[in-house]
Amino acid sequence: MSSSDIALILRWLVPLWLLGWAVFPVSRRLFSFLPDQGLAVGRVLVILLGALAAFWLASVHVLPLSVGILFVPAMAIGGALQWRGSGARAAIKEARKSLVFSDCVFVVAMLFFVWVRLRHPSINDLEKPMDLALLSQSAKAQMLPFEHFWFAGVDFTNYYFFGPFMGGLLARLLATPAPYAYNLVQPLFCALFLSVLWSLGAALARSKWLGLGVMALVGLGGHLEPLRQLSQGKPLGELDWWKTSRVIPSGSVYPPANDSFTITEYPAFTQLIGDAHAHFYALALAMTHFCVCLGIIRVQSERARVGLVVIGGALVGVVALTNTWDVPLYGLLWAICVFYSVRKDPKPQLTQNAAYAGFGLAAVAALPFFLRFRSQIGGGGFELWIPHLFSFALFWGGWLALGIIAFGFEIGKLVPSREGDFRRMLLALGVIAVVFPSVYFIGGVFAGGEARHQDTVFKFYLQGWLLAGVAVGSEFLLRLRVWSRGKSFSVPAWIGVFALAGVLSLAPYATFKTRTQGYGEDGLSLDGGKWLSQSDHKAIEWLRDQSGVVVEKLDQNNAGDYDANMGALATQSGLPGFLCWPGHVRSWGFQNDATLEAMKKTPELGSDSSIKPEELRAKMLEAVRNAQTDSVNRQIDERTRDLNTIFSGSPEERKKLVGKNGISFVVVRPGQPPMADVNFESHEFTGDDGSLTIILERRGF
Repeated sequence: MSSSDIALILRWLVPLWLLGWAVFPVSRRLFSFLPDQGLAVGRVLVILLGALAAFWLASVHVLPLSVGILFVPAMAIGGALQWRGSGARAAIKEARKSLVFSDCVFVVAMLFFVWVRLRHPSINDLEKPMDLALLSQSAKAQMLPFEHFWFAGVDFTNYYFFGPFMGGLLARLLATPAPYAYNLVQPLFCALFLSVLWSLGAALARSKWLGLGVMALVGLGGHLEPLRQLSQGKPLGELDWWKTSRVIPSGSVYPPANDSFTITEYPAFTQLIGDAHAHFYALALAMTHFCVCLGIIRVQSERARVGLVVIGGALVGVVALTNTWDVPLYGLLWAICVFYSVRKDPKPQLTQNAAYAGFGLAAVAALPFFLRFRSQIGGGGFELWIPHLFSFALFWGGWLALGIIAFGFEIGKLVPSREGDFRRMLLALGVIAVVFPSVYFIGGVFAGGEARHQDTVFKFYLQGWLLAGVAVGSEFLLRLRVWSRGKSFSVPAWIGVFALAGVLSLAPYATFKTRTQGYGEDGLSLDGGKWLSQSDHKAIEWLRDQSGVVVEKLDQNNAGDYDANMGALATQSGLPGFLCWPGHVRSWGFQNDATLEAMKKTPELGSDSSIKPEELRAKMLEAVRNAQTDSVNRQIDERTRDLNTIFSGSPEERKKLVGKNGISFVVVRPGQPPMADVNFESHEFTGDDGSLTIILERRGF
């Protein structure tokens, strides 16, 4: 690993560690009920709320993002100014062990996941190129929405991108190129998630050490699916890591004939594979939101409660921007906690007023984005779906067993408390999250066919894991500790717990091993473009300081989805690409006027009373999807023809199409036809590895 990479790691780790301490005087007033006095939560809230202010003002075109990045350090400075006379020093003496715990979890977690990324830094597999493109655009844009990174000229409005936006904001603030920043943002949000999860688990389980147990079960643990692989003769060292995220088939038969599975990601898998997608960023946000909601029913100070209610409302808005699927249940958790507080407290008027303000803030926070947001075509409807029961048991069996012991048998007598009530709130909402996909599906791009339940299972099962996992893990460990005190025969029980933990570690271990073994042999690196040629690196560095649309030639077979070579320079530099990854654009698409017109016409299908409701829904979805597909395909096909002509046509044709499409840069690689043209200025980039990349810059037209 180079000294520059070490310096870059410290450039991120030290300021972000200090960020929590800067706002500690404020966070301890709000989160005094947490063992670390809000040290971990405060760090997340500064990033979230600072990014929200920048996002909002850039969305209404009031303040450019180059200035908006200053909200985070401004909030940190404002918190630091509260140190004098705040009682923070006395709080540090009282909670010093917990504070050390919190810092150790954050630092160790970040360094561990940095090490994972150092071994496998290349951003060229799974959905990382899309995640990097979002981060790159966020780090370069001035106002929102920015252009579609792979379909220039169209605003990117069909996907919630606040998570990568936060990453891009930090990349800009810490002056880090996006391909390097990605490999630091991803470990950072793993550390934020785990440190806040530890703090919450320790508060609910009433122990710093049991907090580590809750963190391990929820954030680092897995499920029982590897037992199926072992029973089928799979060696322990060759477990299929991918199958641990595809446990439950879409139908009722295992294995499914068409290999159609629902997505059953769990937090450890999500963190280890390195995809910084929306649901990944939502992990840290979820834990922070849970802490805020616990505070609403737990704090004694009326002023602190009012502040938490308002912050909780703002977080619901941030949830909508980050991973919209989470809004119903996390918003409901906030509402339940507010209602609980109003019912329990003797002077509820201030809490009620704060709730109205919080509700309004949630709506206002997300408003600029959703006014422009055009959802992917999907739909949904009520439909009974019974998962393959054995597969369901493999995924949820560990939690079911612990939950029955903790909440069913209620081993170990506990005194009723507000923390106990909160655990039951989390459990109830977790059960709803698990049951919901069995009665209703929300269709994304997989709305048709057997895979129509895929997205709903994916999003709600992950919510269920967090909600029920925190509840069950903390309740079980707390009750087990109370029950085992003074009992000599409790040793076998703890041995059983550790044995179960060993089994639950198999799935994360398989993922960890696959994502790190065999990588890093040529040296550790943070460079997300390590897989590119040296000349491409130099071209990307040059493009990063430019503005305009870049066009790169596509392979002959350009229908594939996951091919990071398509538009690599646009993705890595932050410039919008004229046409990159056509297969991905076709799948994810973007709504346009033709699609919206089709959506308006679909109610006409309802005039035929002979059509059954489920058939009507299917016909409506088909009509809208066909309209979108036809429209998007026509635009992609037109751009593909223009792109091919740019690279193979005459200088006159090239000049016409470059001007028509607003293209500023044309990337030429060895083996492609020469494109010497008086209308362009040529920039040649050569690498020590013999590579050559040429960029033609449009001039004079």
